Amino acid sequence: MSLPPATKNVTSSPGKNAVTDPTDKAALEKDIDRKMRLYGVIQAFRAGRMPDNAQIDQTLRYFINQSPVDLSKLSPEGRKLIEDIRAIIETTRLQFQEKNADEVLQQFIYHTSSQQF
Repeated sequence: MSLPPATKNVTSSPGKNAVTDPTDKAALEKDIDRKMRLYGVIQAFRAGRMPDNAQIDQTLRYFINQSPVDLSKLSPEGRKLIEDIRAIIETTRLQFQEKNADEVLQQFIYHTSSQQF
């Protein structure tokens, strides 16, 4: 059973299906999906699993292309900071592609994580 979409109505006597700020269902579903994926990644790390290079590349590309804030509301210094962080992430992504093509880093972490020193 699905409820009809809520309407925005801020008055002293709102209608039966009115709210002050209706939720966009598509945006809500997208946000839930993003949070569930992040939770899955955290659970995988807790279980001792490491992402492969393709997953690392996909995640770093996501961080490069998505901004946590509205760039139009930032000062020039804030936009420069976001640009610099994106450059650092891009450099990291390229380093993983070039220097870790055979996933030696993931193998090293896997094999040393269960060792007692």
